[in-house]
Amino acid sequence: MSFVVIPSVDVVEGKCVQLEGGDPSKVKFESDDPVETARQWAEFFPWIHVVDVDAARGEGDNSEVIGKICEEVDAKVQVGGGIRSAERAEELIELGADRLILGTVAFADEEEFSKIVDVCRDHGAEVFVALDVNEDHEVLVKGWKEDTGIALEDAMERFSDSVDGFLTTAVHREGKERGIDEELVRKAAGATDLPVLYAGGVSTISDVETAKEAGAHGVVIGLALYRGDIDPLALLDIMEE
Repeated sequence: MSFVVIPSVDVVEGKCVQLEGGDPSKVKFESDDPVETARQWAEFFPWIHVVDVDAARGEGDNSEVIGKICEEVDAKVQVGGGIRSAERAEELIELGADRLILGTVAFADEEEFSKIVDVCRDHGAEVFVALDVNEDHEVLVKGWKEDTGIALEDAMERFSDSVDGFLTTAVHREGKERGIDEELVRKAAGATDLPVLYAGGVSTISDVETAKEAGAHGVVIGLALYRGDIDPLALLDIMEE
């Protein structure tokens, strides 16, 4: 599979935002039109990463926005945030999601997680597990608010037989423009044969190249794109290499 760069459209109360460390009180970018934002990124990139921050925190959902992005934007869409039931998974797939990113439910409810995977299989959608980790590379859940104490490698071993890939996020780097956690990328890519996407602190072209060289299948980028720190055209060159 070729390397892919995926722009992140994080949605809070219907708006596109970029947050520091996933904290809604630390907004670093805000736009009133997530659909138009996704449409602009789709001019460069084949996938859009949509995060329903409200759903992840158990504070509502942004289904209407997600549906419009899936319907109106010419790109594949992966959706994460608050997917904790088979019913919610089916709803998102029916809205047009091509891939679901499962976090908390994978660790908290094995039976429901299996049901969600079955729903994805039945509808031809991919399913990735979100491995949001702290500085010790232990998995966090519930909107990054709870530490499971489970090591990254153990989590990957647990799910490798049931999912299509992983999204590994360095929460300690997210939105802080401190560069990537290269050790984490290498650890994650070396622990599985499945595709590994990396997110967290991607701030420069060099960060993207480093993640690619470390074995990542792709990177999810947020703030650096919104601020213009990274030229989308340069990212196209990396994807085509």
